[in-house]
Amino acid sequence: MTEIIKEVRNHVLWITINRKEQRNALNTEIMHEIAAAVSSARDNTSLRAIAAPHAKFGLPEVKVGVFPMQVLAALQGKVPAIELNRMCLTGS
Repeated sequence: MTEIIKEVRNHVLWITINRKEQRNALNTEIMHEIAAAVSSARDNTSLRAIAAPHAKFGLPEVKVGVFPMQVLAALQGKVPAIELNRMCLTGS
């Protein structure tokens, strides 16, 4: 089974993670596949955008009572502070 589905519609590359059993969790292989898809899209002059439908990012450790210190350090400066605070407090 393919874990990444790539399709082009209306000049947009849609990248969908197809790992229902793992709740579409990222792993090294998936991240490499996404990076490869984005990299190859750069050479396609007919594409105007890249999209990931239903993409959500959360901090699941918060939901079990653990503060996301390592992830927080990596996300500071990359995610707006108000959004990062919300993620740290709610996990989503």
